[in-house]
Amino acid sequence: MKKVEKLVLVDKIDVQYEIAPSCSIIKLLQRVLPLEERRYLLSILLNRGTGGMVSGSPFVCGEKSSYACAAARKEAVVSLLSSVLFSDSVITGKIDDQPVVLKNIGKKEHFFAHREILGIRIYRANSEKHKKERSNFYGKGKVASPMDLDDEHAQRLLDKAIEFKGKLYGRYQGKNYSFQREQDVYYHGYIDDTLRDDVKTELDKYNWE
Repeated sequence: MKKVEKLVLVDKIDVQYEIAPSCSIIKLLQRVLPLEERRYLLSILLNRGTGGMVSGSPFVCGEKSSYACAAARKEAVVSLLSSVLFSDSVITGKIDDQPVVLKNIGKKEHFFAHREILGIRIYRANSEKHKKERSNFYGKGKVASPMDLDDEHAQRLLDKAIEFKGKLYGRYQGKNYSFQREQDVYYHGYIDDTLRDDVKTELDKYNWE
């Protein structure tokens, strides 16, 4: 997710809170995470963010209010499914008596609902145009470069690809790749041996291995 820059936390999270019958947050973490990762995640959950107190008026939804949610009015709220309020991809409430609709991420499907602000990229191979083993002649005088990566490796490279002058580029095992946006958050890719020097210089700034 390329557009996620920071998380603003509420003061503290009660890790003994039951998110399912007889299953608290801490019990869930103990089941799914190794010790070191559990300690790291708990340090995030139990400590306030370093950005200071959130100022302004709180976001009010029913009988609940939140300053952290108010700070996310132009971004998104990341929530636990501790209430039916967080089951939808949006949360409706008010700030200073003005109606506000917050983007909410509490379920896996919510990621896709808010794919644009999260910067999600999804690889979709165009194997008819970009053959795996050779360049492909199509149309009148047109040649499509090959794409030798399988879908899994192509997705990983797309996730790391850099945006330069409105286009996405990546490098894998010494080869340069371009990714073409098809629609929405879907991209296909291909080996690009025709990159300009300024693009290559930009790619050289990153560790791709």
